[in-house]
Formats: sequence, structure tokens, C-alpha cells
Amino acid sequence: MSKKKKNVEKDKVFYLVNGQVINNLKELYTMIHNMPEEVFFHHVTAQRNDFSNWVHDVMGDKPLAAKIAKAATPVMLTDLLAGVFIEKPAVAVKPAAKKAEPNTAIKAATKAEPKATAKRTASGSRSKKA
Repeated sequence: MSKKKKNVEKDKVFYLVNGQVINNLKELYTMIHNMPEEVFFHHVTAQRNDFSNWVHDVMGDKPLAAKIAKAATPVMLTDLLAGVFIEKPAVAVKPAAKKAEPNTAIKAATKAEPKATAKRTASGSRSKKA
């Protein structure tokens, strides 16, 4: 089980002001979707971010805690946590192959136009011949 889905010890769970309990990051992510704004803003104020403190102190994930500290709204926190739980592809996606260039000799031949040649007539004047 991943660290983000693993439950914390029972004495380290996060208690929301409405009595709900959060055991891991995945639960925080799912609960944010339906969390009333007054509950969210009880835990996230200009002075503190209880979710960030919990991730830092209990889970020991300082980089993630620093990101969560910047999430000032439920939408921001949801978007941030969505990035944590999106599965990465197992195989790297290769870029599409470039289209083959047509043969340059053929390309040049199709662009060339027949040249007019001049031929002298018996009277000495020139006539054009294609």
C-alpha cells in the first residue's frame, strides 16, 4: 500500500471540526470534494493550515506540506492532491515519427520547367522552340 493511502496511527488521525476523521491523504482528497466551506476555512486561515501541519508533522512529507500550505481554497487543495494521486503511465509515450520527406531529386525535377531554346533560321533571325 502506498504511503499516501496508508492509514496513520490511530492517535495521529486528523479530526475535522465537524467530527469526521481523516486517516490518510487519499481520504483527505475525497473528503475535500464534499467538505462544507465553513469546515475547510476553520482548518485553513491566513494564520495557519491544519492540513499542511498534519502532513508535515504526522506524515513527514515536508515538500507536500509546503505545497498544501499554499492551497488557500478547497479547489486549490483538490487540484493539488489530484496531482498526487494521478497514476503515471508505466511506459513512456514516444513522440510521433516525422513524415518522410519526398525524394529531393524528384522534387527538383517536378519544379523544373522546360527551358526555351533559340534556333537561328535561314534568314538569321531567331525563333523560339520549346
